[in-house]
Amino acid sequence: VAIGFLIINSLGTILIPLLPGLAINALVHRDEQALYIVCAAFFANNTIVWLSAYQQVYQMTWVGQHALYRVSSDLFRHIGSLSLRFFDENETGRVMARMQNDVSVLQNTLSNGMISILGSLISLVGILVTLFILNWELAAMVSVSVPVMTATLWIWQHYARRSFLQARATISAVNATIQENVSGVRVIQSVSRERLNTRSFASVNNDNRNANVEAGRISAVVQPLVALIAACAMAVAIFVGGDMILNGTM
Repeated sequence: VAIGFLIINSLGTILIPLLPGLAINALVHRDEQALYIVCAAFFANNTIVWLSAYQQVYQMTWVGQHALYRVSSDLFRHIGSLSLRFFDENETGRVMARMQNDVSVLQNTLSNGMISILGSLISLVGILVTLFILNWELAAMVSVSVPVMTATLWIWQHYARRSFLQARATISAVNATIQENVSGVRVIQSVSRERLNTRSFASVNNDNRNANVEAGRISAVVQPLVALIAACAMAVAIFVGGDMILNGTM
């Protein structure tokens, strides 16, 4: 159901920039009736886009939350069946991080990530087809940005993967340290280890901070790069397309 609404939403999104273009053509040709039709179509299309987006988000949230429930239940049942040796070798905080943080990330991936990627692919194919139907020469020039953007993201994700895995590992260590200190607070206070444990926590917390700052730095690189490539494609469209209009070829 969510994918069905996603396809409707993607097709409607493709029409959003196309319809104002048709309205401009109607204005140029002073066709009042065509202008009214295009305006009505624009309003109807945006209404469909809004309704389909609402249903898509709701349905994927439903899927994600039910998946989260199933995974959490299965994980809890599995932990209960593990040997005592496992719990001797793994801190409770690390297990808790898997149960809470990592499962939550998985739920977000199911609810937003996968459906977002699919929607982007549908939109990309639809937009390219539309552009080539309108003017294949201009579309060929603009679509050069697609492989450039793909190559940029492919190179970037190698660095991003390493950084985000490190960030996930360090938050597990932080959670493990917190859990050990809270559950063993009586023992810690009885042997006066508060200051030593504080220094130990400061160390793992520092590692977590540095890992997340590095992940943030790598994330900050990609968005301006993508925006720059898109801006270059827009500049080509305006310059070459404008020249075609001035020469009367489009």
